[in-house]
Amino acid sequence: ALSKALPKGTPITGLSDNNRAVFGTALESASAGASSIKIQYVVDDSSAPCFVGGLASADQVHDGCLADGSGNVITINGEDKYSYSYGIDSDNKNARTIQGFSTAAQSKMFDDCPGCPYKDFEEFYNYYGEFDYANQWVTAALLGES
Repeated sequence: ALSKALPKGTPITGLSDNNRAVFGTALESASAGASSIKIQYVVDDSSAPCFVGGLASADQVHDGCLADGSGNVITINGEDKYSYSYGIDSDNKNARTIQGFSTAAQSKMFDDCPGCPYKDFEEFYNYYGEFDYANQWVTAALLGES
């Protein structure tokens, strides 16, 4: 269990099954005493990828995933070490969705971003009058509505 609270965005490191360094951050805050946490892997040009959640086995890449099994160790914020158990296939969940890109568009492309509002997004917002117009389109199509 966590010995102290874990703020969202806190750096977390560990090793993969092939002993490569794995980098991530706390996806959400967790209270002291919590026995599970959610980690978002860092995705950049220098990190090996962990592509698992929502993908068929043939399309998965485990090189950048934390080591599978139990008794492995992660380090939180460069200080606190915790052993963990984890299943690459069962415990990886894709936290990003295409829907989320639309429902978060107002804050990411209109209100709270450098250079906001984005010119292209502003044009679509002005035309449709809704910040999540793409989500509304797709949801209506899936429901057979207009």
